[in-house]
Amino acid sequence: GLSYEHVRPVPYIPSELSPILSSDTVAYSIIPNIHRQLFTLNRYNIPEPDLVKEFEVSNNQKVYKIKLKKASFHSGKTLTSEDVVYTIQSALLNKVNNYESLLFIEGASAYVEGRADDISGLKVSSSDVFQIVLTESYPDLIYKLTNFRLSILNKSIKNDGLGSYKVSFKNENEIILKNKNTKLMRGPHKIKLIMSSKRNAVKKFKEGTYHDLMFYNLNQNEITGLGLITLNEYHFPRTY
Repeated sequence: GLSYEHVRPVPYIPSELSPILSSDTVAYSIIPNIHRQLFTLNRYNIPEPDLVKEFEVSNNQKVYKIKLKKASFHSGKTLTSEDVVYTIQSALLNKVNNYESLLFIEGASAYVEGRADDISGLKVSSSDVFQIVLTESYPDLIYKLTNFRLSILNKSIKNDGLGSYKVSFKNENEIILKNKNTKLMRGPHKIKLIMSSKRNAVKKFKEGTYHDLMFYNLNQNEITGLGLITLNEYHFPRTY
């Protein structure tokens, strides 16, 4: 694919990039690049497998048997069923947004309340096969598993993702994401996020140094001042 770098100014650099612990819009824009979920939404907003190779649902719709695809974290560690269990446990303990939907899993409430050391409804059959057992039928389960806050975490290494990009550099002023798959590249080979004031961001956008103004509110005069700049899906000012 075409190799290019996308430079995005941001008003601040997020201190946390965990899908479970993050709580700001800049982090939310980065997380989908570095993490993946069991299921994802297609362009028609319909859930489809992402990290899941195949799955089947029991007749009573209370047991989901899931087989994982072969996938590796940025560290090189192979994705396992234990990572999925750890992710769901972490989401429940941290009470992530919409965590209540996970309480349909057998034993989840007891785990959250500290009455159990594990979740009885998460049953690991092998390194790549597990079951989710529900207390009652919950047709929205797969849709809920597309939530980026349920991106699968490495049980052993913090902030280790499965997404197309990995964090290659991070300090208080800049984050650099690099595409880990150079052979099947989609999107830029590198995404650079640089902390910038709005004034500086607009100036450098007009000069062509920065490639979008996604995180800045622009008034009509500022929009007019951009002139006849050619904008595409990656190079656009965001207005509200």
